[in-house]
Amino acid sequence: MIITLYQIDAFTNHIFGGNPAAVCPLDEWIDDSLMQKIAEENNLSETAFFVKRDRSYEIRWFTPAVEIKLAGHPTLAAAYVIFNYCNHGSSTIYFSSKSGELIVEKNGDLLKMNFPALKATRAAANDLLNRSLGLAPIELYLSRDYLAVYKSQKDILSIDPDFGLLKKLDCLGVIVTAPGDESDFVSRCFAPAVGINEDPVTGSAHSTLIPYWAKRLNKDTLHAYQLSQRGGELFCKNLGRRVEIGGKAVPYLSGKIVIGSPVLMHPPLTTLAKTPSLGMMQIPISFMMTHPLWHFFPIWVISRVTSSPARRRVPTGSETSEIPLVVIFSANSPGLNSCPLRFIFAILSWASRLTSLTLSPPAWASPSIPRPTLNTPESTGVFLTPLVSLLHTAIILAILAP
Repeated sequence: MIITLYQIDAFTNHIFGGNPAAVCPLDEWIDDSLMQKIAEENNLSETAFFVKRDRSYEIRWFTPAVEIKLAGHPTLAAAYVIFNYCNHGSSTIYFSSKSGELIVEKNGDLLKMNFPALKATRAAANDLLNRSLGLAPIELYLSRDYLAVYKSQKDILSIDPDFGLLKKLDCLGVIVTAPGDESDFVSRCFAPAVGINEDPVTGSAHSTLIPYWAKRLNKDTLHAYQLSQRGGELFCKNLGRRVEIGGKAVPYLSGKIVIGSPVLMHPPLTTLAKTPSLGMMQIPISFMMTHPLWHFFPIWVISRVTSSPARRRVPTGSETSEIPLVVIFSANSPGLNSCPLRFIFAILSWASRLTSLTLSPPAWASPSIPRPTLNTPESTGVFLTPLVSLLHTAIILAILAP
């Protein structure tokens, strides 16, 4: 199984800022346990998975420890991926989640998320929370998280939590907040109970922060900073029962998650890499590797010297040959002696009038794979193999046909 992975820095306009989130687009949902293991392996505060459904997307979020019902920055990151890498033809994305419908709109480089408001209610003083934070708040509220309100930005920066004690609180996380020196409000967010000691930037926490600060400041449009080490900037708006949480995002990396047998990372089928010095055309067949039949057969790459009226001089091992060469890269050396492979060699030798085959990985292949050389004399017999091998052969010969 191969899953595409993006890592996006959310709520920032520069790399290494904001909150990094992993994003995995899926064709269909995979097992919950596998998504949880991927999130644990990514070891980021959240990993988002989404599946396209008609005009909307189903989305789920996993921390390294548990699945959660609402997450802001990985939603922003997922929207960035859809807008930039998934050929999305609209400026609006509709997500369906366990917290209901979520909407993200693109306005230039600003992504605006429309989330449900999570209004907090006044809570009694909590001695465990006070000891956990080391500083008692002037007000305490509770929604999904505890919301602890302090006098100044300096108080927020001074808090040094005891995460062991914070884990014992009966809530998902703890938000600490105060008026900002250069913004309407600032905050920090701690959630050790779900594997996140301090979240760099927490979009979903602002579903609680925005209603509180809109009422306290008597204004609906708000500017906020989250004061983690990485830091993040948010552009907020109170919409009554919902809130708008805006931010920017930048890509950090993209790659592949490979689960099961190792698979080479090679160019897409549309990329035909020609090597002029060898007159060789490499034809990646990654599209075949995703088909169940190909799990029975360890051929990854087929390369063929481009045909020419004049035979090209092509190096084969330590010698130089003037015969056209077909190069087959196999998964491992034991597989070279497999019955299907010998059958393929015999067919290719007959079809192309080859007297030898050189098996070696191209420059971008894994260096851990051996580079064997196999000679196939004319006496190589045609071995009867299962039908699956015949199917492989037919497909390969169709690709190699001029």
